[in-house]
Amino acid sequence: STSIVFDAGGISQENHGKVAVTAAGCEPGQVLPEGTAVCVTCPYGEYSWENDATECTSCPDGAACWGGDRLKAKKGYWRLNGTSGRCDSWDSTCDLYECHVEEACEGVKTLGMRFQATKGATFVKAKSSVGDELEVNDILIIYGERLLVTGISNDGKTIDVNGTYTGASLSGATAQVDYEEQCHKYYEGNGCRKCIMGYGSNFSGECKKCPGDLGLATFIVILGILGLVTVALILVYFQVHATRDSVITIYVKITVSYFQMMALLSSFGIDWPDSIEDAFSWLDLVGFFGDQLISVDCLVNQYSFESSVPQFYAKFICFMLIPVACILVPGIFWWFYHHHRRVAIEHEDWHLTREDFLGIYEAWDEIDAESAAALIREQGHKLDLPSTQAMIVAMEKDNKNTVPTAEDFKRFFIMQKGKNHLDFFVTSTIILLFICYSNITRYIVKAFTCEKLGATVKEDDPTQTETFYYLEEDLDVRCFNQTYFLWTGLLVFPCFCLFVVGIPTLGSYLMYGVQDKLENKHVFQMYGFLYKGFQDQFYYWEMVIMLRKVVFVFISVFVSHIGGVLTALSGFFVTSFFLVLQKAANPYITQKLNRLETLALLCVVATYLCGLFFLDDNLAGYAHLRLFFVVVVFLLNGLYLFFAGWLLACEVALVELPRLRKKGKLKFLDKCGLVLKSEGADQQREGRADDLWRRGGPNRARARPGPKGGGG
Repeated sequence: STSIVFDAGGISQENHGKVAVTAAGCEPGQVLPEGTAVCVTCPYGEYSWENDATECTSCPDGAACWGGDRLKAKKGYWRLNGTSGRCDSWDSTCDLYECHVEEACEGVKTLGMRFQATKGATFVKAKSSVGDELEVNDILIIYGERLLVTGISNDGKTIDVNGTYTGASLSGATAQVDYEEQCHKYYEGNGCRKCIMGYGSNFSGECKKCPGDLGLATFIVILGILGLVTVALILVYFQVHATRDSVITIYVKITVSYFQMMALLSSFGIDWPDSIEDAFSWLDLVGFFGDQLISVDCLVNQYSFESSVPQFYAKFICFMLIPVACILVPGIFWWFYHHHRRVAIEHEDWHLTREDFLGIYEAWDEIDAESAAALIREQGHKLDLPSTQAMIVAMEKDNKNTVPTAEDFKRFFIMQKGKNHLDFFVTSTIILLFICYSNITRYIVKAFTCEKLGATVKEDDPTQTETFYYLEEDLDVRCFNQTYFLWTGLLVFPCFCLFVVGIPTLGSYLMYGVQDKLENKHVFQMYGFLYKGFQDQFYYWEMVIMLRKVVFVFISVFVSHIGGVLTALSGFFVTSFFLVLQKAANPYITQKLNRLETLALLCVVATYLCGLFFLDDNLAGYAHLRLFFVVVVFLLNGLYLFFAGWLLACEVALVELPRLRKKGKLKFLDKCGLVLKSEGADQQREGRADDLWRRGGPNRARARPGPKGGGG
């Protein structure tokens, strides 16, 4: 209890009265320790913003605290106005939001040299030259004391200050420069994540100047789209001209999946060295090229009209048009291509007579369809037809009692080509969706991911705090309010069901429906990209790989917010599970493919293990040990890239063998051990066709079963 005693001679002691005394609370930056009646100012490295606090709060990660209530964000960090960052109630720790690009967030800068300060002196000494890190009129802060810089010596080691240094004498003290908390001139918004008008972000998040006009910006976006189309056309070409056991596209798919798994490691909350982070950035560019090459920031930002649609959802709509384009673009292309081919064929004169193909037609009745197809492909050039496939189709469809006319051949030829082009349209759509699926999934999942940026005391109820959550991808979009739920319910969730869930579900349904027709040429041309390279009993394995991609995206987006250790362990166990699954099944048709997939998963597992070591703070002081793990990561992944590149180069060389043989470029193929095998197969096929032609009858020595590819 507290007693107040005073004497007043003019007041009778017989009169009683009450005196209300209100004790002032502690000032901002002070606390009232339990058991004391004196407020104490928080020391350097701590702060307090609460009037009734009994102890000071440790300085948040990413902030500079100079005692009392003075708290500011360091360079590379950001906080909501009026908040001390993101605080956890369970352990009373806080941290500030770490900016994706350090230069985007300006704030308190810690100088890289040590200082000597003497009490009462009008200058401080630097142990090394401050160079351009400090300028006149900067506010230099040494152990919480603010000093205005009035001059710097020529050698940069003596700094004159306004007034005198009043703190304790220090030797080897760190110093900071008090810069304003703000975004760099090219950045804006919460977390300094957005680019200002006229600037767009590149694949590393840095804001670069946009082209000066709308046409050029649109042209750059079109170039990005053409990059995707080029990759797709290469895959379509190999698929169209592939046989069931052709594996070129399988090498590409395995490698792209590997790139995507490795690229996601950069978002797992692991403190990777800069060299590995740079490598992940390039892997992200390759593995998720659709998300990086097609930058719509300049179009959405610089040239957007005034609208109530948040910028994030405007970009979201643009990205969700990609799957639609994956259907429309191949459809338009193959329709025009078929129309062009049909008109050209209708105006050609094939000059066919009964005598031209009577011998082949009679032979057809005596041999099976497969042998006849081989016969016509080898000898049909004598008829000078655009495609011998037309003869095969005509003989299958027409009445064998009459010899087909030239117009019949044209009609069946156009009909067959129309079916082929429809198959190629389906193949092209599947390949484009395969390329974009991981990008689409990652962007949709990010629309559900919110990040805590801070909390403040509610004005209407000081006993309650209000926490602020914002979309991780766009920190200016507030989560869990009416606008957020409206956009999520009407746009994001339907896209999640349609694309993230719908594409694998549709693929599984299609594969289940044709599991007994995998050798059918029509089925192979349409869906072969999904099951080619896998054994028949593992026709569905591409869906397993898509599931693996979705799980990785979910870990990188959701689990990464919990902590680096949990994220790394989750990724490690998930990858290990799929590695065991791969080894148990061996789903590919060759051991080389199985080994390549196994090696890819092993490299990811090993990288996770190295990442766990980088999470250990004690490792920071052992530069040689960190270097060892960096070398291990690069060696393992370099081994995979070399192995995959070698196998792919050998396979491409085998496919292009006839062309390379004519040019005399066979030295590389000799190393691959492929020349004799290919030449022997060619000679055997030519001899078999000549024998069929001479005999005009059946030859039951069939080639290896499986659908054969055909050109457009």
